[in-house]
Amino acid sequence: MRKSKIYLAVVIMVITTGVCGCNFIGKWNINNTEKEEKTEVQVHRMPTEEELQILEGCNLSSDYMKQIKEEGMSLTVQSFVDTARIMLDYLEQKYGEQFVVAGGSPADMWTSDFMIFAKATTGEHKGERFECYYKLDEDAGKRYCEDGYFALVEQPVMEQYFQQVAEESGCQFKVTVSLTGEVGEKYTTDISMDELKKVIKEKDIELSVFCFAAPYLTDEEFDREVSLLEKALSDTGYRTEYCVWRLIDEDKFNYINTDSDISRAFPRGSRSDDLYNKRYDSDIN
Repeated sequence: MRKSKIYLAVVIMVITTGVCGCNFIGKWNINNTEKEEKTEVQVHRMPTEEELQILEGCNLSSDYMKQIKEEGMSLTVQSFVDTARIMLDYLEQKYGEQFVVAGGSPADMWTSDFMIFAKATTGEHKGERFECYYKLDEDAGKRYCEDGYFALVEQPVMEQYFQQVAEESGCQFKVTVSLTGEVGEKYTTDISMDELKKVIKEKDIELSVFCFAAPYLTDEEFDREVSLLEKALSDTGYRTEYCVWRLIDEDKFNYINTDSDISRAFPRGSRSDDLYNKRYDSDIN
């Protein structure tokens, strides 16, 4: 569940600090830039307009963007934008549409995989957000691209399914779902729910269920409904991470209907104390 742990951490960052997309990359790079600046061999490169567009799509802080424009990109940032361009080219060739970066993360120390979120700006998928991965085939010693088309097409299906699970369990929560992973180009959407569950398990797709409670729910009601839904989720047979927030602002509660609404509902700079006043999270195995 490591990927899903990372995703949950990102969602929590969105809700508690308003950090979304690869804004956390900016913070990671800022810390490392401070260390890099002490090393004489560190080389900075001034970004092109296209590279600036990629970084701006990551929702970096204005201070960090100013630093990049004035001092250039560190080697870490250069590596990210170069790889993001490779992934954008892959998506544009595969789907025949134009894409822009809408978030992402650098290679981590465990897998050396890169990932970006890319939004289609033209064509059939216009406005939709894809996950794209730049992965290392350790056996062949080569890198390759894959995209999360599965997550794109099945996320609404799973969201509807788990919302129904919540309602049938007696909960008033709004349910959003995140799917992370890919199954390959031969995936077909014409499958049953049982077959879908098999794909998620066999392809190690990470599934996270995020729930939002209305402000008027009392502590007792919140705890009772959390327990009811946790049991209902366990009965589905899915392995998932489960997190619930009781929001303070009813307008934000009304606004959130799907996973993509979360980052827009909680803008960068928001404090957790201003967003929610009760939270619960757990793993369902």
